[in-house]
Amino acid sequence: GYAAVSYVKDENIEEFTVPETVEGLPVVGVQWGAFRNCSKIKKLTLSKNVIVNNWDSFAEKTMAEIAVTEDNENYTVADGALYSKDMKTLVAFPPAGSAEEFKVSDKTEKIDDCAFVCCKNLKKIVLNDNIKEIGAFAFWGCSALSDIALPNGRKEIKAQTFAGCTSLSDIDIPESVESMNDGAFNDAGCIKTEDGIYYVDNWAVGSDKDIERGDIRYG
Repeated sequence: GYAAVSYVKDENIEEFTVPETVEGLPVVGVQWGAFRNCSKIKKLTLSKNVIVNNWDSFAEKTMAEIAVTEDNENYTVADGALYSKDMKTLVAFPPAGSAEEFKVSDKTEKIDDCAFVCCKNLKKIVLNDNIKEIGAFAFWGCSALSDIALPNGRKEIKAQTFAGCTSLSDIDIPESVESMNDGAFNDAGCIKTEDGIYYVDNWAVGSDKDIERGDIRYG
């Protein structure tokens, strides 16, 4: 009763609008890797039926702009980012967007999984104090990101949230955080090593593979 974009063959395409219907069926999504052949794609427009369950299925490193059709009832675009219509969820930011700084809307309460995946130009992201949830892989591969402050009240940092953020030399983990999931800071610049143990702020997050004894530092 529905359709999804499976694969876009035109390797020279620079803009793509998801069709509203195909053979009478509503096009509701994009399968993972649908744009893997589109090395020049810069702009993606979502038609009214499309639902973004995971931005990683859509994102390609050359995408610089996200747009929605006028009749789209699910999403809106503000300051280059894709939000839910009520602005409460930040869904995606284009990986090749030119902005070096971005401020999340004060209305936003959730950042979706993979929302900023591989946004290599972003150096600073400002989060509001209303954000209740930050998804897994949210800032994965943001290699230029050097300035971000986590709002207090967060209880969990999900898997791979800041993995690959090589320019993030320092970050404060709020005292409210109670758990940190697998690889939250893999290869991030804020990891400090002492006696083979990896630390981010006051959290031990891993160790050297050949460590024989692990003495966690005081505090």
